[in-house]
Amino acid sequence: MSLNYYEYIDSQDWQEVRKLALQRSGRKCQICGAVNDLDVHHNSYDNLGNEREHLEDLVVLCSDHHQLYHDSLAEVQRLTDQRLEERLLGALLQQNPAFIKSLSDFPPDIFTSSLRREVFNYLCYRASEEKAIDSIIIAGYLAQCKVLEAE
Repeated sequence: MSLNYYEYIDSQDWQEVRKLALQRSGRKCQICGAVNDLDVHHNSYDNLGNEREHLEDLVVLCSDHHQLYHDSLAEVQRLTDQRLEERLLGALLQQNPAFIKSLSDFPPDIFTSSLRREVFNYLCYRASEEKAIDSIIIAGYLAQCKVLEAE
């Protein structure tokens, strides 16, 4: 069963979990200590619907800090995505062209930056042409088309 986030936030179950989180925090924002307009934010979305057992995933915030906290979590997620993308490209550089060729149907927009998208596209192109692939060739290509400067 898939849990709809917005329906859950409107549920009685969430209201009870929210009350538990506020009690645990002493009704103070965990960032600034304010006690006005408190909200409960998911520190991790892994336990949606199972917060009673994972109150540590809930952070009590005042309204002034809620968006700030949410933005910082988004930045952490973005950096995590970048590292995963870089690891994937690094692993592809160590594979044979036939393997890379099999991935050419991957949509390039899975990469969050134009630089990593360009590297992936170039890897697929070289693999389809059955040409050698290594980091020096990729770096030369990026320097030639000035992608590095733009990024």
